[in-house]
Amino acid sequence: MDGYVADSQLRFLYTWGLVRGDTGRCLELGANPYFTTWLLDQYTDLDLTLANYYGASGEAKETVSWLPPGGDERVEVERSCALFNVEEEEFPYPDNSFDVVLFCEMLEHMLMNPIATLRQIHRVLAPNGVLILTTPNVARIENVLRLLHGANMYDPYSGYGPYGRHNREYTRHELHRLLEFAGFEIESSMTADGHPSDATRWGM
Repeated sequence: MDGYVADSQLRFLYTWGLVRGDTGRCLELGANPYFTTWLLDQYTDLDLTLANYYGASGEAKETVSWLPPGGDERVEVERSCALFNVEEEEFPYPDNSFDVVLFCEMLEHMLMNPIATLRQIHRVLAPNGVLILTTPNVARIENVLRLLHGANMYDPYSGYGPYGRHNREYTRHELHRLLEFAGFEIESSMTADGHPSDATRWGM
């Protein structure tokens, strides 16, 4: 997991920063492998509920361990996740259950009906609740350069099944339209370079 952490560390920290002062009940969708979960658990006052999906519904318990900064003894915590398909199943929570929902780096993996997922999120959010959604920008410079050079910008088929790749990425404008259609009001949105752009590889 070292490569994944190094690649995504800034995103984890930025996501945590968006909610670090929030309180109340928080649903983290797609929680595994728990790096954002750890930040939320250690450095916010949010009461966490975790959800995931591995191909079967139910519940999963996993033991997660880490070495605290400056420490020499590992800490172990058992994580419990509700398992359900966010596209096809009703979320197993009553209406207005959460003050914060995190839906991070999942939208691009959806196969069929992101609106169904977003409406379920809207249902379980309390009035004035906050949705934090992060997803790759399909209009990022790397993709533009790929298209200009005749290369395909889409992921190849994945050995991890249909959810193992990015099936559909969005522009910020499209994302706004999706969210508004699902009943959300956009409070703020932004784009950022999550990775260095190396235009030289495309002869630029």
